[in-house]
Amino acid sequence: MNKNTIIFFLAGILGLAGSLQAQQRILFVVSNADTYGNSSIKTANHFGEIVLAYHEFLKAGYHIDFVSPEGGSVALGYLNSDTLLQRYLHDHTFMNALNQTRHPDQVYAQDYRAVYFPGGGAAMFGVHDSKAIQQITADIYESGSGVVSAVCHGSAGIANVKLSNGRFLVAGKRVNGFPDLFEHKDAAYFKEFPFSIQDQITANGGEFRFSKTGWDGYLEIDDQLITGQDPSSAAAVAQAVISRLKANDERVVAIDVIDQLFDRFNRKDHPAVAMAALYQGEVVYMKAFGSEQLDPMAPATIDTKFQLAGLSKHFTAFAMLLLEEKGHISLEDDIRKYLPELPEYPEIITIDHLMSMTSGLPDFWTLKRIAGWREGDVFTQTHALDLIRRSEPAFAPGEDYIYSNTDLLLMAEIIASVSDQSFANFLKDQLFDPLGMSNTIVKEDHEQFIPQVAHSYEASTEGFRTSPVNYGITGPTNIYSTVADLAKWELNLMNPTIGSQALVEKLYTPSTLNSGQTMNPLFGQLTYGQQLYHRERGIMEAYQTGSLGGYASAIFKFMDHNLTTIVLSSGIPYSGFLGMQTANLYLTEQFTEPEEIDYQSLPFLELSTEQLVKHTGRYWNHQAGYLRTITLVKDTLRYVRGDGRSSALLPLSENTFQMYVPGDEHITVTFRDNHQSREMAFVFGESDPIVSTLIPAYDVSADELATYTGTYYCPTLQISYELQLSGTTLIAQNNKAGSITLSPVSEGLFEGDQWFFSGIRFDANKQSFTINTEEVRGLRFEKIQSANGSL
Repeated sequence: MNKNTIIFFLAGILGLAGSLQAQQRILFVVSNADTYGNSSIKTANHFGEIVLAYHEFLKAGYHIDFVSPEGGSVALGYLNSDTLLQRYLHDHTFMNALNQTRHPDQVYAQDYRAVYFPGGGAAMFGVHDSKAIQQITADIYESGSGVVSAVCHGSAGIANVKLSNGRFLVAGKRVNGFPDLFEHKDAAYFKEFPFSIQDQITANGGEFRFSKTGWDGYLEIDDQLITGQDPSSAAAVAQAVISRLKANDERVVAIDVIDQLFDRFNRKDHPAVAMAALYQGEVVYMKAFGSEQLDPMAPATIDTKFQLAGLSKHFTAFAMLLLEEKGHISLEDDIRKYLPELPEYPEIITIDHLMSMTSGLPDFWTLKRIAGWREGDVFTQTHALDLIRRSEPAFAPGEDYIYSNTDLLLMAEIIASVSDQSFANFLKDQLFDPLGMSNTIVKEDHEQFIPQVAHSYEASTEGFRTSPVNYGITGPTNIYSTVADLAKWELNLMNPTIGSQALVEKLYTPSTLNSGQTMNPLFGQLTYGQQLYHRERGIMEAYQTGSLGGYASAIFKFMDHNLTTIVLSSGIPYSGFLGMQTANLYLTEQFTEPEEIDYQSLPFLELSTEQLVKHTGRYWNHQAGYLRTITLVKDTLRYVRGDGRSSALLPLSENTFQMYVPGDEHITVTFRDNHQSREMAFVFGESDPIVSTLIPAYDVSADELATYTGTYYCPTLQISYELQLSGTTLIAQNNKAGSITLSPVSEGLFEGDQWFFSGIRFDANKQSFTINTEEVRGLRFEKIQSANGSL
């Protein structure tokens, strides 16, 4: 996953906010009513009918979301001393979900396999006349495999649901709910009801069936509609829904089912989205939605071109391996053999070092930002090469790893040098034309016109606005292609006519360090093909994502199951969830792990305050230059990021904790002693540990901060930053790069509030400092003038 996607997806280094959007979800519909109609008679949602169904779905591996007509908290009632009910009453996660139910505007029907309406007197009010909830229910039912279910008074919520053909959902169906036989028709509460459930369902064409005995678990199953009579039916309804969903999973995935996933984008006033799926060696789905441009509107097609952003790296890697296969290069060649204009480095950097991201050269995108280039500035290959030529490796080649776009850019330059033609023409002649990829183009000039291209947009409060991409960079980005062409490319990888089978196998070979150790960054194991191996819900996948401007691209390959999904877009920040939702339709039975971690089933311990408090403190990551704080709130440790967001840490042992985050990704934090220091190791799934060191609390006076002020110059970037005090805060200021707040961490060590200027370390005499980030290490600035003007 590239840096931009990591920033979006984690909202900052290690700042996980969520996972790929889940597909195995059930939507529970509850009511905001707390009285019967306009009366003062109190009512509530039936707690037992919620819990009994919730528990069954949770055991089966489903994730449950709650929605109500108004969103927010809902009234709960009909509680008793039942052990299971009491357990959930004290379950903070469960109760918080009920206290913060979603508003219908926050719910997309295509995200859910089924909808469930629990009862209680409150269910008679607000739900049946919510147009949004009625539409969500109809959309789930009409998805082709969605199940609608209700129990007791919850059936009021489905009585008036209309389908797209104008018919009531219940028409011609066997339906159950709380019958009039057991209502107290003379009671004040009943007179507040908007209708009799039994009468309304019958009037709308349903066949209302019920048990005269009652409280015997009675339910009706009519294909995709499952309804129960009273609280005793709640668990049985959930079990029947689960059985129906499993049966649906065995069916062949229909085109219209996948269409439902893209329904929200299927309108002319939305930027383009295109999707292709390949299964068992065949293209099984290929469609485009939205518009290439919004003014004037031009509908997108499968031949609409999108900026691939990070997906471009895969083609660069393939081209390099193709040159090796033809005998034109060796991966052990010194890169200066082909690029003699590069400086002589302390040690030889080979092509293999570039392909494995172990050259040590800093990422030029990060250098660009430090040097004061703004997002909208025109930035070309020449500009990038100028920064690269003035840079030095941060470590000996092959000894460490930086995910550096510099390596990809230099690969493109080598390909051009060896082939004696432009990088764009080489890919066209050797890859695209032979495969009939006539709509795939490498854009080397930022002013180059590309026909039938999706324009780049980003969402704003006023709607979509253009988000231009002014880059003339090749190697790591700037290939424009279509889902139709990318499908041709993937078919070639399955049965290669361009490149050999051995080349394709090498493409998926994990990169290694000099020691032979593979590299396992946060989101997967890096391969020569610049894609990542990652275990998704127990199944191995190779994937890659990219984002640039308003473009977002994603490809997911479950090679053991012969499934590939490709999603391209020009107006949403991340498109990968659509590919994963599609994959789930095909591989539901193959996934061995649930889409949502069942935290209640994990073997968490109860630790004493003394056992917990020993882990608290501030932890500094020296390599990437950022601070994380561990605090104790009540009886729970919390992992606090630089922007204040925090996550609970749940104890698996006295020293190892699992981070509580939505989704299926396991994140563990382990505290350990290392000689004289205390360390915290952060592990995301199968990633290598990211280690930070405990540092003592530090307080510094304004007078001391003043000793760091002055003007500092970077010879590499030929740019100066002025460090000055603003009150009691140290600020790094540059007219182009803007203002950066430097927060003291320890003596001579500061954390900047911008990703490109994060870890700042001064020398003992405060005459220089170095910047350390994820992609740039040891970039040096030297003091050229003190704050008082002296040299």
